[in-house]
Formats: sequence, C-alpha cells, structure tokens
Amino acid sequence: MAPKKLTMSRTAWVWFKNGLGEPGCWKAGFKAIEEPYQGFYRMEHTDYRTETLPAWRVAFVKPADMMASPFVPAEPMWRHFLK
Repeated sequence: MAPKKLTMSRTAWVWFKNGLGEPGCWKAGFKAIEEPYQGFYRMEHTDYRTETLPAWRVAFVKPADMMASPFVPAEPMWRHFLK
C-alpha cells in the first residue's frame, strides 16, 4: 500500500466578484490546499462547493479593506476546471 501524500491546508480569504450593481468582497473561512498546477489553490468551505481558483483570488493575510479588489491581471481566469 502506497503512503498517503501529505497536503498542508491554510486558512484563507477568497475574492468574490458579485453581480450587477453589487461590489465585490473578500470572504473568510476557506481552507486553501495548493494544487500541483502552479498558481492555483483548491478552496474548501462548508457553505460553498470545493473549487480550484487562481492565486490572485486568494489572500492568506486578512485584507485591510474587505471591499477592495485585488490586482486583477489582464484576461483573468475566474475559475479553473480540472478534468
């Protein structure tokens, strides 16, 4: 039997871009697990489905302004699907 691979999870905040006329915001309480693909994290939370997100949507230190947007790169990826 092969040994289990140890993965480290860290507490993180995730940036949510809300709908029309609503500002985006950071939400707390997520567990981030680094994906084998550089620049992506698997985010887990009891209230949301598990999702793989790009690193620019994840913060490991509480943002000073919970309504301030992170730096969004040109042509950003909002979600990344792994098949």
